Amino acid sequence: MAGCGKSVLAAETLRNHDLLKDCFPGGVHWVSVGKQDKAGLLMKLQNLCLRLDQDFTYSQRPPFNIEEAKDRLRLLLLRTRPRSLLVLDDIWESWVLKAFDNQCQILITSRDRSI
Repeated sequence: MAGCGKSVLAAETLRNHDLLKDCFPGGVHWVSVGKQDKAGLLMKLQNLCLRLDQDFTYSQRPPFNIEEAKDRLRLLLLRTRPRSLLVLDDIWESWVLKAFDNQCQILITSRDRSI
């Protein structure tokens, strides 16, 4: 299902700022994932953690591995941005979703209908 406008539809849906403020006061956090190996996924998670913790309140260093990044992301979302929406754009493989399993609302786009 490549090129049928999934990402555009998701982005357009998120343009209603009043609705988003009420439903997701913690904000909307968009991650363009794409096809990733473990090192690439770790970089995506590290970047998201950095965006959520810009003043380094929760850590002075980036997470070393995917498990640590997953735990830090969960902590950051629950403590600093409760009721957030995490948008994962262009997921290619289901194992990637496990790294973002963090008890917040998630919207995904994927070429693979089984995901």
